[in-house]
Amino acid sequence: MKKTVFVVLFLLIFTIQYSMAGIIDVRFADAQKVDGNFEVTVQVKSQDIDFEIGSATVFFDYNAEAIGAPAYTPINFSADKKCGPISVYSNNFSFLERETKGEGNYAILLHAPNAGCPTVSGDWVDVARFSFKIKDATKKPNLNFNKKYTAFNKVVNNGEMHTIGNALSMDSFKPAPSGTSDGFVNIFPNYTQHLIQVEFDITSKSPVNINVYDMAGRMVHSEAKAANGRQLNTIDLSEIGSGYFLVEVENAGKKVSEKVLVTK
Repeated sequence: MKKTVFVVLFLLIFTIQYSMAGIIDVRFADAQKVDGNFEVTVQVKSQDIDFEIGSATVFFDYNAEAIGAPAYTPINFSADKKCGPISVYSNNFSFLERETKGEGNYAILLHAPNAGCPTVSGDWVDVARFSFKIKDATKKPNLNFNKKYTAFNKVVNNGEMHTIGNALSMDSFKPAPSGTSDGFVNIFPNYTQHLIQVEFDITSKSPVNINVYDMAGRMVHSEAKAANGRQLNTIDLSEIGSGYFLVEVENAGKKVSEKVLVTK
């Protein structure tokens, strides 16, 4: 009887341990003003189980009237970080400033699945240090994670294990709704080597037009789908170059768009 109870408890603990999602918290930490710059560190920690990070993207917004022209220094998960004898990570950072709003996208790419490091546990781990030029010290930086786009993969790096917990920031974040008057539209991921998924649930007489534009406003891809309910469409951007692109879904005069970073 005791042996049976022990086995049941062991299996229960084993099942609970390996069924947990692996959820990450993200925050800005150690904000300082240094020689006319505003500096801050992005950190991550695990909410539940320990694991290593595969690919990831950290998307943030900021007040471009207060700070601008961000630069970054990788700390962990960088090209200089070796996991054993090899370096398996690379990094990419892009930013865009328009009038009062700035956006930054810091990307981590794991080139050797199941070889990532270091282990993310319940302690905060430094990801990268960002430095912004201070434009107007009387205004707030309003530095926020874009929770819709900030995401981390586990070390397997198969693109199917995005899971995020709390995107903690220096100011409150209110996610903007996306959708049409008929159903919903999802465009993901926001960081890819060439494949974009466009999911929608729309039923109307008008077709669903999927258009892709570069940052100069030029259309680089276009296709039309019949609006006959829920669909998942794969858009292959392997024939275009790297950079930011705007993926737009239009139906009956309603539009939903998302910015996507494509890296080769």
